[in-house]
Amino acid sequence: MITTFYGVLHSAAGEIASGRMDPDDAARCIAATLLAAFTSPGDPVPQLDSADSAG
Repeated sequence: MITTFYGVLHSAAGEIASGRMDPDDAARCIAATLLAAFTSPGDPVPQLDSADSAG
């Protein structure tokens, strides 16, 4: 789980550095990706509330 977490963070940082991701979208994308990755198979993925990722 820790490796997945850091992999997602580093990937987002690389996307931002290369200009393919807007830094303002990073928190939402990271949170949505990790929610999907850490949700048990067969369970619905929790919806990300915009207030949850608003830093």
